[in-house]
Formats: sequence, C-alpha cells, structure tokens
Amino acid sequence: MKPMEPDKQWCDDEACPDFGKIGAGNIRVHSYAEHRYRCNTCKRTFSATKGTFLYKLRTALPVILEVVALLVERNSIRAIGRVKHIRPNTILHWLDLLG
Repeated sequence: MKPMEPDKQWCDDEACPDFGKIGAGNIRVHSYAEHRYRCNTCKRTFSATKGTFLYKLRTALPVILEVVALLVERNSIRAIGRVKHIRPNTILHWLDLLG
C-alpha cells in the first residue's frame, strides 16, 4: 500500500465542522498498521481505503491486483481461482466492485 498522506485526506463526517476540507490540518494518522486516519476536530477514525473498491476487502492488495491483471488478460475466473487458491465467487465479487 502507498505511504499514508494525511494532508491529502478530508473528514467525511457531515456533522464535522471540517467536513470535506482538504489540507485543513485536522487529519492525522491514527494507525499505520491498519491504515487508518483520525480527524482531530470530531475525533472519528476512518480507513485509508474508504470510498475505493478496496474498502473492507481482507485480501492483500498485491493478490487483488494480480487477479485483476489476470482478468484483464482474459483468463477464466475458474482458472484464476485454481491458480491463486481463491473461490470463484470472491473473484466475481471483486469484478462486480470494479464494474
């Protein structure tokens, strides 16, 4: 995962006075291990992947990117599942999220 950049994040809590403000100085890194940020104004934490297709996925990013690359190369979902030891339904879920 890329380095955490709190100055490029914003608070997504609509009740927060700093809602949507980028570079307001209110966002800090809450946890490097879990890739979470914290708004110092409203004290809420949020994931670095919130709002992306990766949000709440528990598989490692390199595995997901490799599966997506194999899909782009027109490999079958069942073949990718056999090679990567991932259930075809999981791959279909990722494909749905990408769409």
